[in-house]
Amino acid sequence: RVIAFLSKVQCLDEYAGAGVKTDNSGGAIYRPGHKADEAAQQPTIKLPDGTIVYRSYGGATYCLLKTQLFCGMKKDDPRVQAAYKWVCDHYTVKEHPEQGQNGLYYYYYSMVRTLPLWGSPTIKKGETEHCWPQELALELISRQKDDGSWVNPQDRWWESDPALVTAYGVFTLDTCREMLQR
Repeated sequence: RVIAFLSKVQCLDEYAGAGVKTDNSGGAIYRPGHKADEAAQQPTIKLPDGTIVYRSYGGATYCLLKTQLFCGMKKDDPRVQAAYKWVCDHYTVKEHPEQGQNGLYYYYYSMVRTLPLWGSPTIKKGETEHCWPQELALELISRQKDDGSWVNPQDRWWESDPALVTAYGVFTLDTCREMLQR
């Protein structure tokens, strides 16, 4: 049932269900059905036929990939490959893909909960190989406040709360350290 649910949040038309359109990117959203409405605060995209659907974004796609792997899906499964390709194509530590600064620290947390499961301290975007734990740790350290905390000036998903964001930051740095020591 979990894998069936994952198919509903993954943006792949082939697996989304009869009559459901997606951005067909392989990434993910957090709500099944893929029909965008005006009240949603998620990024959307207009398909060539005029249909407006949610656009995949970083945190959701990392959580999708992590859950696929936790469910025992193999790395060569086309759905897993599509999610990993999305992650590689949209790799950045400067912003939350398709969300900008919104949910940035949750995105970092999602990244470090997922990429160690993939098993590699590098990720390839285009022709460039990135040492993601090093790049992420350096970016996170550069965002740390003088008192040792982190906070996101974007008040979405409670990221203006330094206790929550600092917890994300500490976990992220610890995971980066572990990956760099492997």
